[in-house]
Amino acid sequence: MGERLKNGLIILLYSMGAGLMLAIFSSLRGGINIVFSLLALIIGVLFFRKFPKISTRIIFILLAILFFLLIVIIITMIIYLKRHPGGSPVV
Repeated sequence: MGERLKNGLIILLYSMGAGLMLAIFSSLRGGINIVFSLLALIIGVLFFRKFPKISTRIIFILLAILFFLLIVIIITMIIYLKRHPGGSPVV
């Protein structure tokens, strides 16, 4: 049970890192976003070297997409609240 938990946490951390890098990549403009896309690629390559099973790779990809979407939603909420400090909805 300890090995499965350890692998699960490692998969979660790798996918969270990849999702975060992709979210930052999609949020920034200019040349700096290339750095974050390369970091996401490096995280993916390191993960694929460490875990050769197809099922863990699929879980990694699905979790990375999930974290990407969640982080983009959070970034969007923060930008919205900065532009509309009262929190009132736009009509």
